[in-house]
Amino acid sequence: MNLLDKYLYQVRRYLPFLERDKLIHSLKETILNEIDVTDDNLLLSYLSQLGHPRETARKIRGNRGLFASELEPLFELALKFVSILLPLLLLFMRLLEFVSTNENYDILNLLLYVIYYIPTVVIFLLAAVGFIFLSFLVIDKYIHPRFNLDTLKFNPNRLPLVPSREYQTPFIFNIVGLMISVAILYLINLEQGLIALYHDGTTIPLLNSNFNQILILIDISLIINVGVFIFHIFKRRKTLISKLIGIISNYYFVIILILFAFRKVFNLEFIDTFNIDFLPILVQIVFSIAAIILIIFTSIELFKLYKEKPKSL
Repeated sequence: MNLLDKYLYQVRRYLPFLERDKLIHSLKETILNEIDVTDDNLLLSYLSQLGHPRETARKIRGNRGLFASELEPLFELALKFVSILLPLLLLFMRLLEFVSTNENYDILNLLLYVIYYIPTVVIFLLAAVGFIFLSFLVIDKYIHPRFNLDTLKFNPNRLPLVPSREYQTPFIFNIVGLMISVAILYLINLEQGLIALYHDGTTIPLLNSNFNQILILIDISLIINVGVFIFHIFKRRKTLISKLIGIISNYYFVIILILFAFRKVFNLEFIDTFNIDFLPILVQIVFSIAAIILIIFTSIELFKLYKEKPKSL
């Protein structure tokens, strides 16, 4: 049954979002009615005859798809190649640029310099994906290729494991989280003046020099988040290690919340000018409550991780 679940999970990836549950349920019912899925050898033979999950999804969709079946494996391979190689190449070039133009630097500034480039990398990646997509549309429409790249026989035993619900992570969630983390890094490091207001022709910053003392802690936390989001984007699932890193990062962020709440980071001139004496107290209350909630939530996650650890390993 585990092999069937792995196969159905992969077929699901190629189905329309709104119809996935219905189509997968129908396919599963068909398989259960035709063979005894408790017989591993019979199930293996049956799934091998069905073929690659991509082809099975095409058949049960009942439509042609974006491209001819001969082109889909090539298109998928091109997307994987570009999505891995292009970001690595662009970030490596960014790193070389920083090293060649700065004789004295520290690791944190180097990481920040590279991370600030991620939005640009995303733009280049989207442009490359669009170009590949249009290229395959033209090839499919005007060249009409007729060949078969599936020279290797499909082996169901090579299907990846199905991640449990606790290890699943939405792709869009990781993309949004990555972009927000990069935006916050940029805001608090390169454009600190944005966190300020104008009054009588002068700019009054919201935060004072005490904030700079905890800035490096915030940077480290955000950089860790960026790394975890990127890992989840390429892995398409959480792992035991990434979940553990997330738990440690949450406890680390609790320290940052407490420091931000009680370190007196607000500029007194800003407070007096705009008559918002309540702001520091309000921040202390809100951030303290947030720290307590995060401690409880993270402790529950840690307990769940401890209970499932033997099975996950």
